[in-house]
Amino acid sequence: MNSTSEPPVESKEVSTIEAVWFTKAQIADRYQISMRSVTNLMRRRILPYVKIGRLLRFNPSDCDNAFTQFQRSSKFQ
Repeated sequence: MNSTSEPPVESKEVSTIEAVWFTKAQIADRYQISMRSVTNLMRRRILPYVKIGRLLRFNPSDCDNAFTQFQRSSKFQ
């Protein structure tokens, strides 16, 4: 037995929230744009993505934020 008196270790719950990552095709479908448009937005560094090896993945909330710059307000408001 350990002779030193250590406080018991508290177990911390690990968050079970998992990030959802989309493919290029899913992003194109979600925003109803072509795959070429997704590629162009990536090249122009408008649409953020993560590249892991040959895989490309997109965080939907980051993409939503990126697309807000394209919103236009009505002049009749």
